[in-house]
Amino acid sequence: MTLISQVETIFGKIERGWSFQCGAHPYKVVECLGGRLEGIATYCTVGVSRAVLKFERRREISHEILISLDAGFIPTNVVALVRQVSDQVLDSHLPLKNNEIIRRSGPIFLGKNFTAFWVKSPIFFGDDAEAYESDGVGGGLCIFVWLVPIFESEAKFIELYGGEAFEDLLVERDVDYFSLERPAVV
Repeated sequence: MTLISQVETIFGKIERGWSFQCGAHPYKVVECLGGRLEGIATYCTVGVSRAVLKFERRREISHEILISLDAGFIPTNVVALVRQVSDQVLDSHLPLKNNEIIRRSGPIFLGKNFTAFWVKSPIFFGDDAEAYESDGVGGGLCIFVWLVPIFESEAKFIELYGGEAFEDLLVERDVDYFSLERPAVV
């Protein structure tokens, strides 16, 4: 299976895309609709995974980076946000880590109070949404990285108590991870 086949199988048919370049690395951000989760739109990179990222103990991996949201409310800057984080990863040559917090100065989306992203594996889409293995990707292993919008209070909670404790709260309160209309849980 190709990377594009896996992206479309999991996140939905590619409806359109935007081309970008960061240094020597060309890539696209694609909009996927009609995937495994009904009513969810995913904006995912394709091509960031050609870049090798240095992981612990000299291991090499790569990423494709995505934001998944309720298809009924897609902010106009979602593609720009995926691009900003992708460029940050490509410039640093360092992978994002599970439960990492990526802060932005001010609100991420106009009219919403989300100020950071929580780095997670896109587990809700199935086990095959976590990684893609191929000689065509950096290090032979591409890890899909889901950027979950969170509030500053939630970012502080994660830093104090860890991602698992925050995840437990989200499950306990039956929070819709994909909704930008959700309230802060802490």
